Amino acid sequence: MIDLTLWSATLRDDLLLKNITMPGSHDATIYDGDDFSKSGFTKYVVSKSRSITQSGTIGEQCRAGSRFFDVRLKTDGGVVRGYHQTAGQGGVGATSRKILDDVDGFLGARGSEFVILRISHTDRSTGIVDEVLNHPIAKRLYKGNGNLANARIGDLRGKAICIFDVKKFGFKKKTIGSNKDSQIDQAKGIHGFYKYSNGQNVTDGLPICGCFEGKVSINDVIADGLKGANEHACHPDDHLFFLYWQQTGGYVESNTKAPGGVDPKSPLKLTGGTHANTPKMIKLLQQHSVRHFAYKPEKADEAQWKVVAASRGDRMCLPNVISYDFVNPTTSEQIVLINDPGVRHYLQRRA
Repeated sequence: MIDLTLWSATLRDDLLLKNITMPGSHDATIYDGDDFSKSGFTKYVVSKSRSITQSGTIGEQCRAGSRFFDVRLKTDGGVVRGYHQTAGQGGVGATSRKILDDVDGFLGARGSEFVILRISHTDRSTGIVDEVLNHPIAKRLYKGNGNLANARIGDLRGKAICIFDVKKFGFKKKTIGSNKDSQIDQAKGIHGFYKYSNGQNVTDGLPICGCFEGKVSINDVIADGLKGANEHACHPDDHLFFLYWQQTGGYVESNTKAPGGVDPKSPLKLTGGTHANTPKMIKLLQQHSVRHFAYKPEKADEAQWKVVAASRGDRMCLPNVISYDFVNPTTSEQIVLINDPGVRHYLQRRA
C-alpha cells in the first residue's frame, strides 16, 4: 500500500501539473459527523444518504490521498459552510474555517504535498476571499502566476492552491452603479478557475475540461468519461482534464459503493458503483490514450495532434483529476498509480 499521506513526494519536481493524475473529492465538505445537518423544508423526511458524499473530514480525505477538493459554499445561519442541495433541499456541512484549518494542518506536517481548493457555487457575498487571506493558511498560498496547468510540481510543494470561479470573483460590470473590481489576484494567492473553451488563453488561473453532467448509471458515467477523454485528445496541451467520476442523484453512498459486475441481461454493460469499477475505467482510459497517441483522433487538427502527442505521450487522454465520492485509500491508490510509467506500460500490455 502506498503512503497516501505523502504520495506526491514520489513525483519529480520538474513535472508540470498537467503531467500528473490526482484523486479529487466531489462535494468534499459534506461528510457524516457532527459538521453535517439537513436543510430545507424536507429535512425531516429526506434521508442523509441522499446528501452525504464523503465519509471523512477534509483532513481525513487529504490523508486518504485526495488533492483536489470541490468546495461549495453558502451562508447558513450567518456562518459560511459547505453545502450539497437541490432547490434548497439537502444538507450543509463543514464551516469554511474548518475546511481551511484542515488543509493548513495537513500541509504544515507534509512539505512534499500540495492541495487544490476549487471554491465554486458561491460568490463574493460569503466573504470567502478575505477569509482565506486572513486565515493562517495564507502563508501557504501558492502565488505563482500564469496558467497553473504549467506550474512545476516542485514549486507547488507545501502549497494550498485556491481557485475561484472567474464569473463570480473576477471583474464584474454592473449596469447600474459602480463596477466591481476583480478579486482574482495571483500575487495574493487568489487564482481563477475556468472551464476550458477552444482558443482561450488563460493567464491568471487554472482551465479544466471534462463532461460535467450528473448521471446515476455507471454505464452513463463511463460513457461521459470516455467522451471527455476523446475530446481532450483533440485539445491543446494547456489545461487539465477533469474526470467526473461520481453517480449523482438518489442514494449516493449505496450507488457509489455497489459491488461491480456484468449485467446478465446485457453482457456489454456493467453494474455496480464507481469504487468497484475504477480499475475498469482506468484501463479503458489507458486504451484510448494509447490509441490516440498512435493514431490521430478523427476530429483532431493534424499539426496540433503531433505537438500534443509528443508532449503527453502515453498520457494522451488520461485525466489529471479523478473526482469521486467517499474518498478511500483503495480507490485513491488505484488513481495515484496512474502516475507510475511502469504501471501504465503494464496496463498497455494487458489491454
